[in-house]
Amino acid sequence: MTCMMPLCVHAENIPSIYISTAEQNGLGLEKADGYTNALIQVTNGETIIVNGTGMIKVRGNSTAEAPKKPYKIKLDTKQNLFGMGMAKKWVLLANCFDPTMLRNALAFDLAKELGLAYTSQYTFAEVWMDGTYLGCYQLTEPVEAKNTRVNIDADEGDFLIEYEKSRSSPDDIYLVAEGWRYRISEPEIPTKQQLSHIEAVMSEAQRAVRSGTYDAIPEILDIESFAKFYLLNEIFKTNDFGYSSVYFYYQDEKLYAGPVWDFDLSAGNTNAAFSIGYTNAVNPEELYATTCHFFTYLLQYPEFEQEVARIYAEHYDYIESLYVPGGRIDQLREQYAGAFGRNYQIWDISESYTILMKNPKPTYEENIAYLKDWLRKRNHWLSEYYNIFDDFPRGDINHDGAVSVLDLVLLKKYLLKQETFTQMQFKAGDLNWRYGWPDVNIYDLILLKKILLNLSE
Repeated sequence: MTCMMPLCVHAENIPSIYISTAEQNGLGLEKADGYTNALIQVTNGETIIVNGTGMIKVRGNSTAEAPKKPYKIKLDTKQNLFGMGMAKKWVLLANCFDPTMLRNALAFDLAKELGLAYTSQYTFAEVWMDGTYLGCYQLTEPVEAKNTRVNIDADEGDFLIEYEKSRSSPDDIYLVAEGWRYRISEPEIPTKQQLSHIEAVMSEAQRAVRSGTYDAIPEILDIESFAKFYLLNEIFKTNDFGYSSVYFYYQDEKLYAGPVWDFDLSAGNTNAAFSIGYTNAVNPEELYATTCHFFTYLLQYPEFEQEVARIYAEHYDYIESLYVPGGRIDQLREQYAGAFGRNYQIWDISESYTILMKNPKPTYEENIAYLKDWLRKRNHWLSEYYNIFDDFPRGDINHDGAVSVLDLVLLKKYLLKQETFTQMQFKAGDLNWRYGWPDVNIYDLILLKKILLNLSE
């Protein structure tokens, strides 16, 4: 087996991964084939940082059937790829169902912002297989129990499981607790005693949330992680949230929600004609994740909903920064523009690669604009639902804690189209909202002048 493609250096120094399979059959691999031996070379865009042996296989469920396939890499020796920690196993997400290729990245970014532990780190990279360019992929950490990933100890009773409503794999072990089905991720090969322990913990947790008494729930569930996990999936309206790719881990005698995973069919990227659930998922308004496993019951408790609202308000600015001009979407698009462009030279962006996804727009820019607009509308609707701005001081447009002439200057610039407002600024500047005029206009400027005159008297 010989290696490799010559090092391809792009001006933007995007990481590259070259895979050479033992049989030179990488392009024809299917999920059922399992692992195949390969030489694997990883560059940082300028120099080679890994040049070794390992194995690769096709991964995923519906994504494994796509023409641009996702892969799992298993290196023979641990490597610290791009500062993500020493490990052998890595995932290449194809993001074939997401024409922006950004939804998984944005969800991981938000999860880190919220403080959800063990969120997978990632970078985008270009991939070659047996000398053929495959496109741009998202190199990321898989959800697995390792000291550099989900750092739990199965010998101490800890475990990592995935809610799996119906899918089955002959290589995996499943259990049912109180009617809900789970795939066991860690321990990898559980003993009967460990299985009984996991079933007992999950049964106790499920009985607690169904009991109708909130006091017992925080004794077994980490409420903060469950609230953050719910909020993220509610914001993105994650398609798989009620079916699979929903992880929980048990650590130090408490059950935690997460890590997060699988967001290509989210944020409005679902086929509304597929089912009623998909119709709801594509709509940026209304609640979505309220009927999924634990959250069906947790959201009946005012204490839990208040915790969700608190976390939402605390992180509202970051959520808004995902889609505003110059925000996270624009930053990622600019950083990886070259790789995304080369990806869509070989993959048709306008093609729907699964019946589950929304029909894409004909250009990358249009798909980006749709994603930004969907997130903006989603965030606006949720902020109204949770009354994020009820106690926000009207007139304090620059958020410095006081109404002053600086706010008047900002409002004038907005009316002259010299300034754009975030939703929070819009709410602060909409002083005449009580009179049935939900807009920022010249009348708000007049009211703000009156407020300033009264303050100066």
